[in-house]
Amino acid sequence: MEVPSNLTLKIGETYTLRLPGLGTAGYRWSYEIEGNATSIDVSKVEAEYQQPLPVGSSRDEVFVIRAHAIGRISIRFVQSRPWEKDQPPQMQHIIQIAIDV
Repeated sequence: MEVPSNLTLKIGETYTLRLPGLGTAGYRWSYEIEGNATSIDVSKVEAEYQQPLPVGSSRDEVFVIRAHAIGRISIRFVQSRPWEKDQPPQMQHIIQIAIDV
């Protein structure tokens, strides 16, 4: 699953980001926004599949990023177990976003 490191969005435009899930092992994706957080909205949505997943499979986690104002921001997505505060993340992705008119 390819995750971009740079995105350019126009005001009002959205980008759907699909990240590999490991929910059956307790891992969840979270994110932190650096820069003007009011420039974008990030919301988590339910992953859709064409067919049912096999028993024991983890669902991907899907985030929709919507641009609201001109600017440059960075979003750091981290996959970790919420109860393991002192452990390094299982996986992480940093996306630099430029928002234009």
